[in-house]
Amino acid sequence: MKRWEPSARLALSAGWESRPREVGSTLWTDDPVDADALEEPHLNAVVVRRQGHEALAAYARTISEKVPFQAEALVSCGEPNGFDGLDAFAAELPPDDARDVLLSDIAFWCEVVSYLSGAPEVVVRLNRLASPVFPGFLVDPGTVRLVCTYAGPSSQWLEERDVDRALLGPRGLVPPEVIRLGAVVQCCSPLDVVLLKGRMWPLSSGVVYRAPAPSAPRLLLSIEPAYRHEGYS
Repeated sequence: MKRWEPSARLALSAGWESRPREVGSTLWTDDPVDADALEEPHLNAVVVRRQGHEALAAYARTISEKVPFQAEALVSCGEPNGFDGLDAFAAELPPDDARDVLLSDIAFWCEVVSYLSGAPEVVVRLNRLASPVFPGFLVDPGTVRLVCTYAGPSSQWLEERDVDRALLGPRGLVPPEVIRLGAVVQCCSPLDVVLLKGRMWPLSSGVVYRAPAPSAPRLLLSIEPAYRHEGYS
């Protein structure tokens, strides 16, 4: 079986030069090295902006528009064969040079999530979605979640200033009254990577986020630490 190796080339080539920019509780950057800024207590989200990569974008659009796809794998970062779980993705994805680029990109971000969470294993999901799994706002129950919409509408979130935490419901559910009047829903572009704090992140209540309203199919990557390494279920 092929061992899928992380590749920084795609992740590091955002396509333009700019400095990291903080907007409220979100850091916008074009350099994945800035992902560890999520450790700053005043930040709830880090967005790594990416553009270009036309072949990968076209490949992802093909999957999102035509190919039913749903896959999950456990990746053990740092282990000799730790990325073999991505072989299941390769077996189901249409053959193309862009497939290997996609899998190497996923492997890179697995390592980022493992580093940020301290968990040696991460759960990876790559799904074609025609409708939101959960249409409302919520707070993730874990420590950190990475989402990347390779094709289709991207995930959305709220700045901390737009959330009334005193009204937040149990188990991360977000009733409408939690959202302050005049709140601006944040979003990003396809291929951008978003790192979101969850309720279990130390000294954080987690970012409030949601899937976009259904307007087109999506190819969504989600990576989170394996639960058994985080002390919760």
